[in-house]
Amino acid sequence: MAKHLPERGKNKGRGTGRTQKDKKDRYWKALRIAAFIGMIEAFSLVLWIKSEDFEPHAAHFLRSLATCGFLAGAAYLAHKLTGGRFRKWMIGLIWVGWGLLCAVALFTESEPPKPHFTVSMQIGDSPDAAIVLTNESLFEASIINTITNFSDGFSFVNGVPVAVLLLPILPGETNTVFTFIAKNDSPLMVGSVEMAVAFPADWKLGFDPEKWREAKMNLFDLGHELALTEFQCRMAVCPFAVYPGDKASFPPITNFGTVVWSGPATKIENFRLVVRSPGFEQMMAANFVFFTAPTNGFRPLLVPEVVGKDRALHPLISTDEFLTELSNSVK
Repeated sequence: MAKHLPERGKNKGRGTGRTQKDKKDRYWKALRIAAFIGMIEAFSLVLWIKSEDFEPHAAHFLRSLATCGFLAGAAYLAHKLTGGRFRKWMIGLIWVGWGLLCAVALFTESEPPKPHFTVSMQIGDSPDAAIVLTNESLFEASIINTITNFSDGFSFVNGVPVAVLLLPILPGETNTVFTFIAKNDSPLMVGSVEMAVAFPADWKLGFDPEKWREAKMNLFDLGHELALTEFQCRMAVCPFAVYPGDKASFPPITNFGTVVWSGPATKIENFRLVVRSPGFEQMMAANFVFFTAPTNGFRPLLVPEVVGKDRALHPLISTDEFLTELSNSVK
């Protein structure tokens, strides 16, 4: 007897039904996975946002938990998508990696941003006659001698700055006006910033005594203190908040009776500057040389130098290079 073949229509219908059911099951499974991952990510995002309301250590802990949550969502998705012969090994590696990354997030803490200022010195009223005091030479000194007359044998190394600021003045001028500007180039808002300046003690200075208060500048090391008696020091405070990118301009200081460079016999003076705010402090020093400029188109120029065996200051550039630099400083 001939065998009865299955009816095509019924088989087709049954196969189609199973396929539709499988698709529906996969759809709901994917939806549940997406919802679960979304809940983890949303919870982690809330933790990250609320961490800003806590103290630094607690905020770091909450941000670490949030990081673990973000990574957990990715690890769970990778877990579900993993297949093949080595599926169990791959899943194990995924979660081991997640655990290691969480440990790194919990037990390591990146250094928080700190305040930082860039200081400029302006000569006169023109913003073009300003120089940014950021050169490495402004933070260095050449050794001249060592002060050893301390009872316990302690010694201070005495030196001079290894940079010269060439400051132009017009013919016939005898007064020089200094204005110092501190720019906040950090991502933090700073509540206040202080600036202390030290000019030669024999200079005759003019300033607002209510804004530039008398101060002292000392050297400290291992409990010892050495006063810088050859300077007259003043300190001013900008009491206002300085936001990232903003500048704090300090009141002008005038030097009456400026001595213009007339040759090697001209005395080279130096000055020191300290700028500080909560979490930031920086000291700079440089030598001053005033030269007569034929026009007001000359800008201040920084020339690095070194102290030679004769204990005299020697520029680190040749005369030709200096003249080139001087010509480049013209507008």
